[in-house]
Amino acid sequence: MKTYAIEEGRCVPPELELALTEICASVGLDPTGARLIRFVNNGVFLLQEHPVIVRVVLSESVSHRADNAVIGARWLNFHGVPAVRLLPGVEVNTAEEIHVLCYFKTVDTALEFGRLLYAALPEFPYDPAVWGRQLVMDENDEVLRTVDKLLTGAVSMDIYEVKAACEALGGVAVPAHVEKDSYALLSVLGFLPEDLPFAAVELHDASRLGGLVEKGLLPAGLEVLSSSDAHRMEDVACSLHALAADSVLRRLL
Repeated sequence: MKTYAIEEGRCVPPELELALTEICASVGLDPTGARLIRFVNNGVFLLQEHPVIVRVVLSESVSHRADNAVIGARWLNFHGVPAVRLLPGVEVNTAEEIHVLCYFKTVDTALEFGRLLYAALPEFPYDPAVWGRQLVMDENDEVLRTVDKLLTGAVSMDIYEVKAACEALGGVAVPAHVEKDSYALLSVLGFLPEDLPFAAVELHDASRLGGLVEKGLLPAGLEVLSSSDAHRMEDVACSLHALAADSVLRRLL
């Protein structure tokens, strides 16, 4: 059996190829020509002979996640959702107190950016009685540690610096909920600076786009993303939003 990697010259480890062969044999699938499309925390193959994705867990310590993945896939299939891809991102509160969404190709890159932001947060202690607990938790909802530095404040980097740092890591920066009355680019600056070009902006209420363009606050033709801006589970939007075929974010997927 021969497999082919998605990137030219990228080798498939023999043990991963063996695992794929055994998995396919156990369920009656043909692995011939399978294509390795992702090799980070899992080995993910696209079968050539069947419309099937095979995911090989690389560490026994996280094998319990396989059941969760199957449950999630069945739920998505039941609701008619063809596929969901993780798009790692960080919402940043800039020095001007403008919220900016920074999207990245990988979780590791997002974490690297997060460390940069954490270093740029002021050393301001927080009171759990006022702000609630700041907990770092694992995939099993077990508390690993608490964070002593207040995380809700603004970083010392302005919006220009945040955008530049995001793009230096290959990310895409998007001003968040620009039509809102607080923590938004338009409410803080009053306009979109010409020397601060963005490929897209986010609106909480996409129906307000026309009015913002008519007032000259946003340029025509700018890609608009829309989401619930949820900070609590009960605020998550009840409908799913799909990226446009030409969305600037698709290059990260």
